[in-house]
Parts: sequence; structure tokens; C-alpha cells
Amino acid sequence: FSSPVEEWLAGLDFAYGRSVKVGGLASGGRGPGENVLFLDDRILGRGMVVAALTGRIAVHAAVAQGCYGLGPVLEVTSCAENRLRALGGRPALDVLSEVLEELDPAAAETAGRSLLLGLALEPGLEEPGPGDFVVRNILAVDPDEGEIWVAAHLREGQVVQFHVRDGEAASREIEAVLETMAAGRPPLSYAGALVFSCLGRGRGLFGRPDHDTGALLRRFGPLALGGFFCNGEIGPVAGRTLLHGYTASMALFSRSDRGK
Repeated sequence: FSSPVEEWLAGLDFAYGRSVKVGGLASGGRGPGENVLFLDDRILGRGMVVAALTGRIAVHAAVAQGCYGLGPVLEVTSCAENRLRALGGRPALDVLSEVLEELDPAAAETAGRSLLLGLALEPGLEEPGPGDFVVRNILAVDPDEGEIWVAAHLREGQVVQFHVRDGEAASREIEAVLETMAAGRPPLSYAGALVFSCLGRGRGLFGRPDHDTGALLRRFGPLALGGFFCNGEIGPVAGRTLLHGYTASMALFSRSDRGK
């Protein structure tokens, strides 16, 4: 409510390009002033708090989105700010209706509860796949204009794909992400971790509490673990620090031979 987060992240990437950035937005508040931030002994009602870690420490970050692509990859051919007007030269809502009509009843029900839009991170990708999109909420549709309102600033020529958030897909993805982080490393090589999970990834999505932290502890054993539920998660994808939704952004720490 109080900070231009994506602009801040772009600035941090510019100023500290070699540093890994992870974190999240405060959750729970429904309007400006309802959240608080803590900085030492100060309580702040707005802004951003950044903690910098230095020394012989390595930070290994990953983001698990928990979504899968639905329908074809498409090009935005008409838009205005966050209003998606046309995909491939056709009204965006007509395209979405066709995608949903091709689903079986169970998949259509899931899409009706958790339909999102994935925006390709890199232009010109011929076959973007998992990890190539940043996912944003669909806010509303306008049947009269055939438009879809998205929680993102859109541009013509952008590559997009509809996505669905699903508990089983989220479980598979975080296990695959953690397997990659464990590959080639000796057991117990990580000293600790921070996990920033979307408030939508709790019991409501997985049917049980502690899903993300439990996956970490099963994979890496008894390490020091902290974090919080977020209303937007911060983590690196494709070399850029981005604001995500419905994700688990994780940072694992190990000793480094570099640093002071």
C-alpha cells in the first residue's frame, strides 16, 4: 500500500547487481496503515525494510510458483494499461472462453477458482515453459468490451499464457525445485533458510499446514528455518528480482570461501 515495490526491486538490482534478494510484502492488512514493519526498535507504518548480509556467506535462492500453463501461448495485440483487449488479433475474452470450453469439467472447475495470467519474462521465446512466466491475478472481465483486467501493466507484443493454481502442481514443483538445490551438495550443507510463502499456499491450497516448510525440512534435515506468510513474494527469476504471487520464495544459506 505504501511503496512502489517493483520499482524498488529494479533499483536494488541496478545498485547491487551481484546480490541475491528475497523477501515478501506484509500480509493481513486491508488498507494503508493497517500493516506495521519493524526496524530494530522502531515500528513503521509505511515503506520498506531491507536487511543486508555480508561475510563468508552464500545465498541460494529459488522461487516455486505452483501454477501450470493452460491453453496456447499467445501474443498481446491490443491493451491499455492493465486492460487486456486482444490476443492474436481476437477479443481476449473470446480467446479465454475457447480455452475454458476445451477443458474437462474438473479442470474447468479448478480454472474457475484460480485462473491467472502468466507474462513471459523474456521477449522472443519460441516455446516458453515453466519458469519463463511471472504470474499475475485476473481481476475482472468486461463482457461488453471483451476485455480482461489483469493485475499488471501490459504492453503490445507481450507473450502471455493463461495459468491455473493447483495444490498438486504446487507440491510437485516445490519438490522439483528443492531437488535441484540439493543436487551435487553433501547432506546438511545448508546452515539455515528463509521461506516467504503466499498466504494462499496454506491449508486452503494443500489441505494441511506447514507444507512448504515441511518440504524443506524433509529434503535438508534439521536446519534453522524462519520466514512469514506474504501478500506478494520477492525472489529472483531469470536473473531479475521480481514480485510474485502464490509462490514460495526461498533462500538457503551456506558458508562461502569468498567474502570477509
